[in-house]
Amino acid sequence: MGIDVAQLLARAAMMSRACHVQNPLEHNSGADLGATLDALAQAGRKKITLVASPQIVTFGLWAEQLLAKSMDNEETGLIPVANEPIVSPTAYGTDRLFVYFRLKNDQNKPFDRRVAKLPRQGHPALTLTLQDR
Repeated sequence: MGIDVAQLLARAAMMSRACHVQNPLEHNSGADLGATLDALAQAGRKKITLVASPQIVTFGLWAEQLLAKSMDNEETGLIPVANEPIVSPTAYGTDRLFVYFRLKNDQNKPFDRRVAKLPRQGHPALTLTLQDR
Protein backbone atom coordinates (compact mmCIF):
# COMPACT_ATOMS: atom_id res chain seq x y z
CA MET A 1 0.00 0.00 0.00
CA GLY A 2 3.01 2.28 0.20
CA ILE A 3 2.59 3.29 3.83
CA ASP A 4 5.06 3.24 6.69
CA VAL A 5 3.43 0.62 8.94
CA ALA A 6 5.68 1.41 11.91
CA GLN A 7 4.70 5.09 11.69
CA LEU A 8 1.01 4.17 11.35
CA LEU A 9 1.18 2.00 14.47
CA ALA A 10 3.12 4.66 16.39
CA ARG A 11 0.48 7.28 15.55
CA ALA A 12 -2.32 4.85 16.50
CA ALA A 13 -0.64 4.20 19.86
CA MET A 14 -0.24 7.96 20.41
CA MET A 15 -3.97 8.54 19.74
CA SER A 16 -4.88 5.62 21.98
CA ARG A 17 -2.95 7.22 24.84
CA ALA A 18 -4.42 10.67 24.07
CA CYS A 19 -7.96 9.25 24.21
CA HIS A 20 -7.44 7.36 27.46
CA VAL A 21 -10.35 7.84 29.81
CA GLN A 22 -8.17 9.31 32.57
CA ASN A 23 -6.85 12.18 30.45
CA PRO A 24 -8.49 15.57 31.06
CA LEU A 25 -11.46 15.90 28.69
CA GLU A 26 -10.16 19.14 27.20
CA HIS A 27 -7.16 17.17 25.90
CA ASN A 28 -9.09 14.08 24.81
CA SER A 29 -9.83 14.14 21.06
CA GLY A 30 -11.95 11.00 21.25
CA ALA A 31 -14.19 12.41 24.00
CA ASP A 32 -14.42 15.70 22.09
CA LEU A 33 -15.47 13.92 18.90
CA GLY A 34 -18.04 11.80 20.75
CA ALA A 35 -19.52 14.83 22.52
CA THR A 36 -19.67 16.76 19.25
CA LEU A 37 -21.44 13.91 17.44
CA ASP A 38 -23.90 13.55 20.30
CA ALA A 39 -24.62 17.29 20.43
CA LEU A 40 -25.23 17.38 16.68
CA ALA A 41 -27.53 14.36 16.86
CA GLN A 42 -29.43 16.02 19.73
CA ALA A 43 -29.72 19.17 17.57
CA GLY A 44 -31.42 17.21 14.79
CA ARG A 45 -28.52 16.21 12.57
CA LYS A 46 -29.18 12.75 11.16
CA LYS A 47 -26.35 12.20 8.68
CA ILE A 48 -22.59 12.57 8.78
CA THR A 49 -21.28 12.99 5.25
CA LEU A 50 -17.65 11.93 4.88
CA VAL A 51 -15.58 13.60 2.18
CA ALA A 52 -12.01 12.44 1.53
CA SER A 53 -9.12 13.61 -0.64
CA PRO A 54 -8.60 11.56 -3.82
CA GLN A 55 -5.62 9.56 -2.51
CA ILE A 56 -7.51 8.47 0.60
CA VAL A 57 -11.03 8.13 -0.79
CA THR A 58 -11.22 4.55 0.48
CA PHE A 59 -10.58 5.83 4.00
CA GLY A 60 -14.01 7.48 3.83
CA LEU A 61 -15.57 4.12 3.02
CA TRP A 62 -13.76 2.49 5.94
CA ALA A 63 -14.77 5.29 8.31
CA GLU A 64 -18.36 4.96 7.09
CA GLN A 65 -18.39 1.28 8.05
CA LEU A 66 -16.68 1.96 11.38
CA LEU A 67 -19.21 4.66 12.29
CA ALA A 68 -22.15 2.56 11.12
CA LYS A 69 -21.05 -0.32 13.34
CA SER A 70 -20.43 1.89 16.37
CA MET A 71 -23.54 4.08 16.20
CA ASP A 72 -26.65 3.47 18.25
CA ASN A 73 -28.78 0.62 16.91
CA GLU A 74 -32.01 2.24 18.08
CA GLU A 75 -32.09 4.64 15.11
CA THR A 76 -30.96 7.60 17.21
CA GLY A 77 -27.37 7.79 15.95
CA LEU A 78 -25.96 9.60 12.94
CA ILE A 79 -26.08 7.79 9.60
CA PRO A 80 -22.66 7.90 7.92
CA VAL A 81 -22.52 8.59 4.17
CA ALA A 82 -19.28 8.34 2.16
CA ASN A 83 -18.32 8.94 -1.47
CA GLU A 84 -21.42 10.97 -2.17
CA PRO A 85 -20.81 13.74 -4.72
CA ILE A 86 -20.80 17.21 -3.16
CA VAL A 87 -23.59 19.17 -4.78
CA SER A 88 -24.89 22.69 -4.27
CA PRO A 89 -25.27 23.51 -0.56
CA THR A 90 -28.89 24.49 -1.18
CA ALA A 91 -29.66 20.89 -2.20
CA TYR A 92 -29.03 19.59 1.34
CA GLY A 93 -31.49 19.65 4.19
CA THR A 94 -30.57 20.77 7.68
CA ASP A 95 -29.87 17.24 8.85
CA ARG A 96 -26.19 16.89 7.86
CA LEU A 97 -22.76 17.29 9.31
CA PHE A 98 -19.88 17.23 6.82
CA VAL A 99 -16.43 15.91 7.74
CA TYR A 100 -13.68 16.45 5.19
CA PHE A 101 -10.57 14.29 5.53
CA ARG A 102 -8.10 16.43 3.61
CA LEU A 103 -4.73 14.88 2.79
CA LYS A 104 -2.08 17.59 2.65
CA ASN A 105 -0.46 17.90 -0.80
CA ASP A 106 -3.24 15.97 -2.58
CA GLN A 107 -5.38 17.25 -5.46
CA ASN A 108 -7.81 19.01 -3.11
CA LYS A 109 -8.84 22.19 -4.92
CA PRO A 110 -12.25 20.93 -6.15
CA PHE A 111 -13.08 19.57 -2.68
CA ASP A 112 -11.72 22.64 -0.90
CA ARG A 113 -14.00 24.93 -2.93
CA ARG A 114 -17.11 22.80 -2.47
CA VAL A 115 -16.59 22.19 1.24
CA ALA A 116 -15.88 25.90 1.86
CA LYS A 117 -19.36 26.76 0.51
CA LEU A 118 -21.19 24.49 2.95
CA PRO A 119 -20.91 26.57 6.18
CA ARG A 120 -22.00 29.69 4.29
CA GLN A 121 -25.34 27.93 3.76
CA GLY A 122 -25.61 26.80 7.38
CA HIS A 123 -24.17 23.30 7.07
CA PRO A 124 -21.58 22.43 9.73
CA ALA A 125 -18.38 21.25 8.08
CA LEU A 126 -15.29 20.02 9.88
CA THR A 127 -12.01 19.81 7.95
CA LEU A 128 -9.31 17.51 9.26
CA THR A 129 -6.01 18.01 7.42
CA LEU A 130 -3.87 14.90 7.49
CA GLN A 131 -0.14 14.74 6.83
CA ASP A 132 0.91 12.53 3.95
CA ARG A 133 3.62 10.06 4.88
